[in-house]
Amino acid sequence: MDSYALLKLNVRELALVYEQMHELMRDESYHQSERDSAEAIFDRCGELMGREEGAGAAFSDERDQRDLGWNRY
Repeated sequence: MDSYALLKLNVRELALVYEQMHELMRDESYHQSERDSAEAIFDRCGELMGREEGAGAAFSDERDQRDLGWNRY
């Protein structure tokens, strides 16, 4: 028997997860496997929001993005 789970997120919550995963995947205090998982989640969140930048280009200008992130949506 197959089971399905429904997770309801609004776009702001999705964007917040996207930004948190971006920070985690760059934090070298975490194990590489955790950073790899964060990158996969980051990429998937980006796809769901219609972003096609990939992990390396999301915040490539390195400016402070705290106010420009999930509040945009």
